[in-house]
Amino acid sequence: KESLLLEQQETLQRQIEALRAKGWAARLAHDLIQFRKQAATRSVLGPLEARLSGTFTEITRDAERRVFLDEHLQITGVGTSREAMIAFTHLSQGAKEQLLLCLRLAVAGEVSSTGHKLVVLDDVLVNTDGQRQQRVLDLLQTSAGQMQIVILTCHPENYRGVGVVAEIRLE
Repeated sequence: KESLLLEQQETLQRQIEALRAKGWAARLAHDLIQFRKQAATRSVLGPLEARLSGTFTEITRDAERRVFLDEHLQITGVGTSREAMIAFTHLSQGAKEQLLLCLRLAVAGEVSSTGHKLVVLDDVLVNTDGQRQQRVLDLLQTSAGQMQIVILTCHPENYRGVGVVAEIRLE
């Protein structure tokens, strides 16, 4: 019995060592995937923040303010620096919708530097004040030179003078 138990112990010890090795391999693979994911995010974070800040400058006419993103590429805030930024959650609804519009345009520009780009927008000027509305329209007109923009709206008067109107009536 003793020799049988010793053999089983040796077998179990080999299985433990094999499972431990698989566990370490899985941990290393996980860490490598996380490291590559973080490196990929960092590589697009800077250029995307720069493009986003430039696009937002076209609307606000304030070149001093930058837009900051987090590691999940979500807007964290706007300001002259990360330390002095106003958090996204504290911005007005109009500023939030303008930032999200700028983010869509910036992502479209970054994702496909060459080739066809399509951006579909659904009433993005609902909360935009009249002062910035014309700047947003100018931005859309300028962006339409580099990408196709489709705007869905129940308020066509907000987009007057931008592009071609294709009215669709559901009956």
